Amino acid sequence: MYCVVHPGAHPAVWGADPGQMYAGNYPSASSWAAPPTPQPVEYGKGAGRGKGYKGGRRPGQGDSQEPRAQPQPGAAAPGAEQPPKESSGRGKRSKQRAQRAKAAAPQPLERSLSDVLAAFLAGNVPSPEQLLAHAVEFATHEQGSQFLLELPQEQLGEVAPVLAEQAVEVSKNEHGREVIMHLLQHDPSGVRSRILELLAGDVVALSLDPHGCRVIQAAHEACPCLREQELLTRDLRGHALALTQSQHGNHVIQRVIESMPPSQLQFIIEELTPPAVRLARHPYGCRVLQRLLEHASSEMGGLVQTLLTQHQELCMDKYANYVMQHVVEHGRPEQQQVIVQTFLSNMIFFCRNKYSSNVVERALVCVHDSRQQLLQAMLSSSGPVEGSVCDTRFGLYVMEEAIKLADPTMREMLEHHRTCVLQDSPDDMQRAVTAPTRALDHPAPAHPHSSMA
Repeated sequence: MYCVVHPGAHPAVWGADPGQMYAGNYPSASSWAAPPTPQPVEYGKGAGRGKGYKGGRRPGQGDSQEPRAQPQPGAAAPGAEQPPKESSGRGKRSKQRAQRAKAAAPQPLERSLSDVLAAFLAGNVPSPEQLLAHAVEFATHEQGSQFLLELPQEQLGEVAPVLAEQAVEVSKNEHGREVIMHLLQHDPSGVRSRILELLAGDVVALSLDPHGCRVIQAAHEACPCLREQELLTRDLRGHALALTQSQHGNHVIQRVIESMPPSQLQFIIEELTPPAVRLARHPYGCRVLQRLLEHASSEMGGLVQTLLTQHQELCMDKYANYVMQHVVEHGRPEQQQVIVQTFLSNMIFFCRNKYSSNVVERALVCVHDSRQQLLQAMLSSSGPVEGSVCDTRFGLYVMEEAIKLADPTMREMLEHHRTCVLQDSPDDMQRAVTAPTRALDHPAPAHPHSSMA
């Protein structure tokens, strides 16, 4: 015999002893108390399947025999649009902030299309006269710019002079920049010189623009002679520091450094020398300093000397360590020795550091005259810091590079030292020997021409 129990209530609520029921002694129907009136369940925070609910119907869902509540007089009918509820607390403040931000954000302008462009989007090819009259509109439209880029050189040459006269404004458009870069590269109807002349007059503003900076970089690549490059850099004087710290302008400065001879870069070097230490720690400034060290190290003795005044701190900086690696690689021998002697005085400390260990590795590779001294210092336990180079995974990276570069006798000593240290080290240190690459721990700054991607 089975007893059907109300699914929404516990037996104890009905006056039955749960222990007796579980033992099979079910109470008689006459001893049952009246079931309680089901109460509405509010499912808020913590309710639902995540908190004790496992499948089936939720308690009170479909079980109540109570009639549905009737709408009050004046209330909205079911299904009708409900008036917005007054929110409070954090949600209300977040909504107000979002509304203020939306109101303050620049609203996109409604662009009305000409009949010619609208007909083109509908599938009609414009005539040469129509294209000439609406060349700028086509260049700054997604489909229109693609149409211009696919035109034969002869037809493109007919509209190129019109686009060249509006090169500055078209270059600031995400679609128009591609058209101007195409004109600079292929030079239809000889419009390149006119475009360069107009770009040079507004080169600073274009260099700071997310789209214009790409056009200026393309212009430097397309310049066939030094005279045109000097025309583009003439107005950059006095703005090199601002461009170096700009998200977009730093790419222009890097391209100038790569495309012009070192003798023409003196205005950049002079402007960046006083704040060199600060720029070395800057995510964009460190890129510009690296390009200078690669292409004009012979001209920047004063700038390197400024960096060497705080070389210990810079070697341990997230961004500046890349600059110091370039000093070790491209600097003069006396500049290299300043850094090497610092490492020799406290090799264990610099090898253990996440960032300065990069510079130690570069010194092992590039400073051949001091390599043997550096290897000997890695085996020595003397110095301000006790322990071993191999006590951290960054030191192990340095040790791996040292073993590759050492002669057979020194290699055997380094391997023996590493083995002895790892035998007394935790398992995670032993696994670090076979770790993938250092690149996972030391991400390099973004590629200098990432804005050209």
